[in-house]
Parts: sequence; structure tokens; C-alpha cells
Amino acid sequence: MRLVLTTAILVLAVAGTAFAHGGSYRGGGGAVPSGGSVPPGTADRPTAISNWETWWSANKEFHLRLHERMREDGTDVTPSAGENDEQGAERRARDDSLKRAEMVPVFIKALQDKSFEVRTAAAIALGKMGDAQASTVLRDAAEKDKHKDVRESAVLALGMLGLDENVPYLLDILSDQKQNTRNRSFAAFGLGLTGGEDTAALLLRVANGRKKLQPPLVASVYVALGLTGSESVLPTLRDAAAKHADDNVRAFAILSLGRMGDRAALGAVTRILDREKTANLRRSAAITLGKIAHADDTDAVAQLERALEDTDPMVRHFAAVSLGEMANAAIRKRLRERLPKARRADRPFFALALALADSVDSAPLVREALRTETAKDLQSGYCIALGIMGDAAAVPQIQALVQERGGIWLPGYAALALGMIGSRASAPLLRERLAIENDPRLRMNLAVGLGLLHDPMARTFLIETVRDTKATIYERGSAAMSIGVLRLNSAATDLLDVYGNKKEQDLVRAMAIVALGILADPSEIPKLARFSIDNNYGVTVDPLNEVLSIL
Repeated sequence: MRLVLTTAILVLAVAGTAFAHGGSYRGGGGAVPSGGSVPPGTADRPTAISNWETWWSANKEFHLRLHERMREDGTDVTPSAGENDEQGAERRARDDSLKRAEMVPVFIKALQDKSFEVRTAAAIALGKMGDAQASTVLRDAAEKDKHKDVRESAVLALGMLGLDENVPYLLDILSDQKQNTRNRSFAAFGLGLTGGEDTAALLLRVANGRKKLQPPLVASVYVALGLTGSESVLPTLRDAAAKHADDNVRAFAILSLGRMGDRAALGAVTRILDREKTANLRRSAAITLGKIAHADDTDAVAQLERALEDTDPMVRHFAAVSLGEMANAAIRKRLRERLPKARRADRPFFALALALADSVDSAPLVREALRTETAKDLQSGYCIALGIMGDAAAVPQIQALVQERGGIWLPGYAALALGMIGSRASAPLLRERLAIENDPRLRMNLAVGLGLLHDPMARTFLIETVRDTKATIYERGSAAMSIGVLRLNSAATDLLDVYGNKKEQDLVRAMAIVALGILADPSEIPKLARFSIDNNYGVTVDPLNEVLSIL
């Protein structure tokens, strides 16, 4: 079981059995066909990386803001009697801090569990917490644990803690040529997550050093540089983006310039999108322009619009999203004009771009596209776009799609869209479909849709599934993930019971720890989501792929 981010985000997938790095479950088939996937809480259709579902899976943590909106009950999102908004926020912060403090000893104990699956999950959970108590036990695990997955997870978790005290230790691992490339890369990522000027200087010393590094490690260092937040890394990133000999390294350096918001690189990145023959370089450039260009940067905007006709579909898609992210009224108008004329498979990206542009006035166009479309995968994309828009007028259309039988993905995405819109009137419909549905992937999306509506049936269903020993590991693990992302804090006791039951399958116990880690994560956006958001998932390197498999 390895909580995997497929094509760049958290995924439960089916294909052989193994657990590593906090968790991707790979079960033996059963009700879930090979290639099926369930990221934490929601299920995404396994598909080609050029399709909209892959982009959504990689970026939804940012655009959904699950931490903010998936609260358990009204007391979590509205002030109690006599509280103003600021006092309510302070109370919730205190409550969350107390809950996290209670989890630290649990995870420390789990790091000594007989099951390496549980130990890997515990290491990552401790990293999410950011608690200084974890440093010593994680270093011990990084050095002494018998299983390499636990050791590697502990290295990454030390960086996730974000504590300066762990920087020398991580630098020693990164600099140690006797360590394997993945472990060294995880140390680089950890340094990047720690951030700061001093850490950036250490990473620059490695990047600019004379010692020859393996290409995957070099790429990992350039990814880490983009996470530091230090302007001192920008000259090195610009130089690598322009002329590094390895195209993979160049592609990652371009992305790091975007993550750093480097306006000084605007002209160079625009030229890369215009002139480079290598698709992955153009893809990275299209993504980065969405981070650094403004609507009045005429050359960059013009190049992005030309890229909407690129021969590579992913360049077209990334360009559309970037235009949506910077859109002013004129750009929104041009995106609306292009949507019905675009290649059919590209149209959901235009709909998503308009949604990201907060273009509520575009909702009628997307509703019409949904009405006339017959391909279920494209209909699903329109549903999600309307969900991001919060378009209440689309509710009847989307409700009809929830009721469609014979498929699992379209009703599931429709259910999520209804939850995103906040259509409480749709709760009875989702409950009814959940009661009769057998496929675990659709059931999870229905449950999360209900969770977004703060419907109590979501909690009941998910807890019953986690506790159901007759259910598959896939179903129980998916339910545990849903409890985590829905912030169902009152279900923590149920998860603790599952973890503490030594008669339980180790994979299920590990899933319970991962879910508890998600519950306890204080970050508005999960720390490791920084690797998947605005990522060019067409370019791959083994250490990053492994990090993208971690929940």
C-alpha cells in the first residue's frame, strides 16, 4: 500500500502489493480494475496525461482548498455565540493545535510498529505535524530502520518539519556520495521545504559544485531551489533554464522560476515557449508564464495564445490554464470565443481556465457545452468547471448526471461539483445514489460530495466502511482517506481503534495512520502538494515521482 499521487497526485492504485512512503495502496484487483485510482477522498479516472483529469488530480488541492472548506460542522466554520469572526478563528486554531498535540505521541509510537507500512505512514505523518519532538525519532529512523522505505520517508519528513535544526543533517545526506540517489534527492527536497537564505546557499553550493552528480539528483536539486523562497537562487535557475545540457533539468529549472515568481525571467521563458522544439520545455514554459506574467504583458500573453494551437496537446492545455489564471476581461472574452471552436478534447481546459479566471459570466457558455456534449469524460470536465464557478444555475443539469447509470466517473464528478457548488438541496439525491451504489470509486466521490455539503450521512458511511472487515482494503483505505480530507475530526477515535487493533491487516492499520496524519496536518495546502501543483507531469525523474506518490 502506497498512497500514491498518480500522474502527479495522491493516489490509491491497483496493481501488485506494496506500501511505501506513507502510502500507495496497490491491491490485487477485485472490485477495482487494474489502473483504477482513488486519491485521498476523491476518485479520478485513470487516463492519459494529456487529459483534463490528470491536470485536475495534480492541482485540485490548490483549487479546492479542502482544508478551508471541508470542515466537519457549522461550529468549525461559523463563530459560536458571542464570538466575532476573529475570535472564532482563534478558537479553531487553538482546538486544532490541541488535536495535533494529542497525535504526536501516537505517531511516535507508530514509528516503532512491527509493520513497515505503518512506520512509513507514521514518518510522513510526523513530518506534516511540524513538531520539534519528531526530529530525534525521525533521525533515528532515517539511520537505523531496517526497511529502506521507512528510512527514505524519515529523511523527507525531517525536511517537512521545516526546522533549521535538521539542515546540517540533511546536508550531510545530500553530500554523501555513498548514499543512493533517491535518499540524497529526498534530502534535497527536505532542504527546499525547510527554505530560507542559509539553506538556499547550501543548495546552491551543491548545484554549482564541481562534483559530477547523476541527472536525477541534479534535477532534484533544481526542484528544491524553487521551494526555498530565496531570491539568491534565481541567477542559477535562470542560467539552468537557458542552457543546461540536460533537458529534464532545464524543464524543472523553468518550473522553479515560476514557483519563485521570477518576473525577471519573463522574456526568457516567453522565448522558450516560442522557440524550443522539445515539448517538455514548452510545457514548463507555458505553466511558468501563468505564474510570472500579467495580463498587460502583451508579448507573453500573445505567445500563450499562439500556444493554444501548439502541436503538443499538453502545451495547449497548460497555456489555456495559464491564460485563465491571469485573465482580465479581454482575455476571458477571447477564451470564451475559443471554447466552442477548440479541439473537442481541449474544451474542458478552456472551461477550467474560465473557472479559474473567476469568470462567472462564462457559466452559461459552459452549461451549454455540457448540454450539447455526449462524451462522458468531457461532460465530467464541464461539471468540475461549473463546480469551481459555484454555478447554482447548473444544479439541475448536474443532478441529472448524478442519476446516470452504467458509469462511475461522470456521476462521481457530478457529485463533487454539487458539493463544490454547495447545493444542499442535492443531498437527498446523493444519499439515494450512495445507498444503491456498489463501485467503491463512485461511492467515495458521492460521500465526499455529501461531506462538502456537511451532510451527516457522509460521516456515517465512511466510518462504517473503515470498520467493515468484510470490505476490501481498497474500500476501507479509500474511506479512511475521505475521513482525512473531510476533516472529520470526531472520527479520529475510529481511526485510532483500527490502527490499534493488532488483528487488523497491516495495510488497513497503515491507512488509518495516514488518514490521522491528514487530519492533523496544519497546512492550508498539504506540504507535499507543492511538488504536484503547477508541475509539468510530462517530465519525470524517479525521486520526484516517488515524492508524488506520498500522502
